[in-house]
This record gives sequence, structure tokens and C-alpha cells, in this order.
Amino acid sequence: MIEMNPDNGRDPVEDYHALNRELASFSPLLSEKPQVVAAGKMDLTGSEEKLARLRSELAVDIFPVSAMNGTGIRDLMNHVFLRLEKFRADETDDVTER
Repeated sequence: MIEMNPDNGRDPVEDYHALNRELASFSPLLSEKPQVVAAGKMDLTGSEEKLARLRSELAVDIFPVSAMNGTGIRDLMNHVFLRLEKFRADETDDVTER
């Protein structure tokens, strides 16, 4: 989850990289897994500019969401569900091929 609050003075791209550095220090293997990014606080005026910057800088799936009004939550959950289903199918194929 990367916060898009336009008033917090944070850079969402740097926040993303900081989270990934922290993840890699915890587990290099985990940091190499596919990622889905939720861009939060999208209900706030001005958050679109931060989202545009994030999208222009990163080559990952980014889903704008707002817990305040529920926008984007269903799309995010559906995407994660489909990614997990594909992962499970791939894992089953790998076991079957052995």
C-alpha cells in the first residue's frame, strides 16, 4: 500500500522503493515475487498527480483505492484473486511435470 495523500510531502515512488529495500533486507526471495500495489487515499483531491507519477515510474500492477468510499477495492481484490488462482495452477503444473 502506497499512500497518495497529496498533503503529506512524501514521494510515492521513493516510498515504493523504500518498502522494497526493507522487504529485500528481510527476505531477498520474497522481494523477487510478483507485486500488486494499492495506491491508497485516492479520495483526496490532488492524489491523481501522485498516482500518475507512480504509474510513469513503475512497471508493476497499480490499483487506485479508497477505503473512505470503497473505490477500487473490488478491482484490487479480483485482480489478487486471479493472480493467486494462476499461481496455484502454475504450481500444480510444476508438480505434475515432475
